[in-house]
Parts: sequence; C-alpha cells; structure tokens
Amino acid sequence: MRAIGGALGLCLALVVVNIASAKVQIGVSNPPNLDNLYLEVGQGTSFEIGVQNYPESENSLRFEIENLGLPLSFSDNEFILAPGTSKEVTVTVFPITQKGVYKGEISVNVHSLEAQDATPIIPVTGIPVNITVSENMPPAAPTLVSPENNAIENTLTVTFTWKQPESGMSYHIQIDDEASLTAPYVHENEAIVENSYTYTFGESNGYHWRVRARDNVGNWGEWSKSFKLTIVLEEPGKLPIVLMILVICVIAAGILLMILKLKQG
Repeated sequence: MRAIGGALGLCLALVVVNIASAKVQIGVSNPPNLDNLYLEVGQGTSFEIGVQNYPESENSLRFEIENLGLPLSFSDNEFILAPGTSKEVTVTVFPITQKGVYKGEISVNVHSLEAQDATPIIPVTGIPVNITVSENMPPAAPTLVSPENNAIENTLTVTFTWKQPESGMSYHIQIDDEASLTAPYVHENEAIVENSYTYTFGESNGYHWRVRARDNVGNWGEWSKSFKLTIVLEEPGKLPIVLMILVICVIAAGILLMILKLKQG
C-alpha cells in the first residue's frame, strides 16, 4: 500500500490506522530490510520514516517517535501535522564498532492536540529493527581478462589484466609452471595497485596465473580462476615452428613420391 501524496509518495506503508476522528499512515521510505539490517563493523546507515495525517482526519495530530534500545537517532522526534499533510523523518544508525546482533524497536505515538492526558489516541505503532554487525566482508574475486585462458605468446614479456571487483583495491598475482600453483612460485607480487601487471619470463614454458584482491582495511578476497599461458619463442635465424613442420611434410611427401616412381620404373 502506498501513500496518496505529499512527502510519502514513495513510502512503503507499514500501517494505516483509521478511527472515528483520525486517519494516519506510517511507513518507511526506500526501506532497507529492517528485520535483518546487515552492517559491517564501523559502518552506519540511514533511512526515512514517513508519517501522514490524511485529509479525512478532523484535527491536527501530534506525533512522537521513540527509539527503544537501538544505536540510532532521528532528525525530528516530535512534530504536529495538520490534516492532509505529511513528513519524512531521517533515521541515522550510528557506526557500530562491536560485532553482534542489536534488536530494538522504533515506536510512533499519535496524540490529539485536544487531549488533556498523554494517552495516545491511536495504539503505539512499533517498527521492529534487527541489526547484525559482522567483520568487514572481503572483496569479490577478480575476473581475469588477458592473456585469455590457454593463450600462446611468442614473447617473454607479458602484460596480465583483470577486471577489478570494486575501486580502491590492491592485488596479489601468482604465476607458476604447475597448475596447482603451490610455493615456490615462478613469480608473485602482492603489492599491485592497478588492475594490470607486466612480467618478463626467463624462458619458454607453460604457465598458470591467478589474482586476488585486498580492500583498504586489509581483507583478502578469494582467488580468481587460474588461466593457462604458453610461451613459445622463435630462435633467431631459425624458421618458425609451423613453417618448419610444413617444410618437413613437403620433403617427406617428395621422398615418398620418388620412391613410388622408382618402384614403378
């Protein structure tokens, strides 16, 4: 259910209460999952609570918003709305430095301005909030780009590139001549700040390589899939391997043809 206008045009309604003298709506704008609001250690967030006094209400109403056991604050916790008006209140969740689960409630009380006591004219509306705080999540594994898997290069100097999972990462590359990529490696570097790296090999061979990312608080992510690379160099003064094979085949065919002619003669 959505509000009918004003500041609550994008508000997901939690409750609409309609009694003899008043009709109000209370909801959360662009709502996060308040049943399980996930935060990393040291991270805060914010969202909006929308309140509307419908035109059908006979009088202005006083709203009170209270925090019950949660590390948060409101941009405004007490205000008056005339019939047909609405308001959005920003809820700021403070950064939490300790891991754990924090449970509480945001309550909204609605009072009549004419009432002589503090009893709400509408039963308290409670918005349950469960906050789960855990260690910083590690970055995703990079996606390798080039050289593509099973590539063949004819140079010892190769530039490796990959897609970065997010900005602000540093990277660790491992290169080895075994598919298992176990130490000691042919080469590794864990202080790369770009999503590319150039390395000069010592010899022609088959190699495997992979990359992982580290965020700005030191969390290493998972390794990427490994790619295979083969380096085949053409020695100076020698024919390329493919051409050599072709020449050998031509010579062999010529010799076979000569043998057949001699047998026929």
